[in-house]
Amino acid sequence: SSVGRLFDAVASVLDLCDKTTYEGEAAMLLESLATQYSGDEPINFLESEDFEKIPSQKLIKRIYKAKIAGVFAEKLAYSFIYTLSEIIVQTALKIQVKTIACSGGVFQNTLLLKLLKHSLNLHNLNLKINCNLSVNDENIAFGQLVYHTYIDKN
Repeated sequence: SSVGRLFDAVASVLDLCDKTTYEGEAAMLLESLATQYSGDEPINFLESEDFEKIPSQKLIKRIYKAKIAGVFAEKLAYSFIYTLSEIIVQTALKIQVKTIACSGGVFQNTLLLKLLKHSLNLHNLNLKINCNLSVNDENIAFGQLVYHTYIDKN
């Protein structure tokens, strides 16, 4: 239902957290593990894939296979977040969008934003994130209000 559930699944595969006690727990544990990776060769688990929707099962299976093959958990966590940033960039390039607006709880992940900004800069793409309001999901209601007030003239 959301990218947050992908974080939950990867955290489970990496034995970080099977049952969360609060929203975002698995994602925070995963980000913390990922920041411990000091290498410079992350894995893009979906490199050379052509897709319209994120092939989440394929992504999780590839992470699991890499874990079984002995890839360190820190590199897997980092590579997962790196793969997400590359999904965004590759999708923008595919549909020829120059400005990407990101919102939602997943964009509280500072590593994801750092990797995304770097990759977008390499491709001369722009990033927009919420500055006056939080990036979290409570802005759905705000967006609906703006739509109703300024766009929906019916």
